[in-house]
Amino acid sequence: MLLFVSLISFSFFSFSFYNLLGFDQEELPTVDIIIDKVISKTLSKLQQKQPLSMIGIGGEQKNGKEKAIDVSLALNKILNKEECRELVVECLELYLKDINDSVELKQYLYETPFTNKNLELRIFLTKPNGGDIVDPDICIISVVNGIISYRVQAANDKYTYTTTKESYEEALKIVQDKKIDSNKPPEP
Repeated sequence: MLLFVSLISFSFFSFSFYNLLGFDQEELPTVDIIIDKVISKTLSKLQQKQPLSMIGIGGEQKNGKEKAIDVSLALNKILNKEECRELVVECLELYLKDINDSVELKQYLYETPFTNKNLELRIFLTKPNGGDIVDPDICIISVVNGIISYRVQAANDKYTYTTTKESYEEALKIVQDKKIDSNKPPEP
């Protein structure tokens, strides 16, 4: 699968990318170090439930502050739409919580609190053996500007996709309602 992540402007990478480019940690701007710590901490929490791996991080700055943070993850697992929705909501909510809870990071954020409009999240799915996922299964889940997109790659053309969308608020409500229903005692 060709993984192409289009980011408005890269303002930071994870340390592993910087190290590959020959940068030392001492050369990184303070904000990049703090963001990397927050993103890495959140990924570690998420990995306790799913074997997610980091593909990359980036973002957009305005007036020297972080206006947007972009996170791209990979998961070698086939998920149905409901599972995709639950995963993307869980990931986004945890990233937003950790970003907004970071006292160290707040001074570098353009807007506080950071919301689903400030955080872009992409999760690229592949088969457990690493192969491409094609129609009818979802291969990319993304949240951009408060809209979740579920992309399905055509079985006969790896460059053709169909996409369905829903608002993040709608997805969050569906996930929250499901949790409430699962916690209710069964009716007699």
